[in-house]
Amino acid sequence: MRALALPLVLTLAACSDPAPAATPARDAATDAPADVAVDAPADVAVDDAGDPCASRPADRGPTSVCVRRVEGRVTDLDGAPLAGRPITVCGPACFLAITAADGSFRVEVGDWIDVAIYSVQAHGRPDYASVYVPLAAPIADVARLPEAMALPRYDAPGPELPDGAAGGTVSSGGVTLTIAPGTRLELDLEDVDLGPLGRRLRVAPVPVERAPAALVEAAPSALYALAPFALLASRPIGVTLPNRAGLAPGTAVEFIALGVEPFTPPINAGSALVAALGRVSDDGATVTTAPDEGLRTLSWIGYRPRSP
Repeated sequence: MRALALPLVLTLAACSDPAPAATPARDAATDAPADVAVDAPADVAVDDAGDPCASRPADRGPTSVCVRRVEGRVTDLDGAPLAGRPITVCGPACFLAITAADGSFRVEVGDWIDVAIYSVQAHGRPDYASVYVPLAAPIADVARLPEAMALPRYDAPGPELPDGAAGGTVSSGGVTLTIAPGTRLELDLEDVDLGPLGRRLRVAPVPVERAPAALVEAAPSALYALAPFALLASRPIGVTLPNRAGLAPGTAVEFIALGVEPFTPPINAGSALVAALGRVSDDGATVTTAPDEGLRTLSWIGYRPRSP
């Protein structure tokens, strides 16, 4: 399991006196390193009234701005609110809240941060896909997400991923993953905590128009949310997807993925990335990554015709 060395500070907006996780992996609620101390920020400059936005701390760069809180809403793909879902705002520090009955959330930050290197994650597991979006710039010290974070529900779980040492293939919901022998697979701690379910391939087809803005702008022809979410692989994982878009046989494509790295540069959480190249099968039924190409992490994945 992945352990990150970047020291982080976690502010729990809805809890008190939390204990740090003992497992050397990523924390289930924050996706931050699980072996860091959990405490409130101690270096935030405040005025006599206790206002953290009164002055910029000396150790903060010129691009930092004061963010009192982050606000947004989480729904399913039909717009129904999702309550009780952890929300984390992470960069060099992490902050947590839980969605209310109407799906809304308010993450208390109260600090000067560089918004460009922070992202917001809605934690949907086990039944919904998780998602990252970039943190919005604050207006009057409040960062409001411009649109609801819409989480797709996974179909019935498929089989467990094969052991990385032996390799093999696994299929569910029309999606097939091919894992090369000798591949090291690192599950996110949230999936570790799910036990056998956390190792099972879970798939959610996503209408492109309901995807995060970065993926909508990337214009994939078809899109899926895959789990184990944020799984890391030491070798590329081959992917075969149904040709739902009806691209012509033999069409060259590129696979577009949602970035899931919020801590270690290059930070890409919430960004749309070209993850691999591939082509449509000769019979037009499927789209497959090219030999020696594939995914190094599982998240949201789609494909589009490759430009000449």
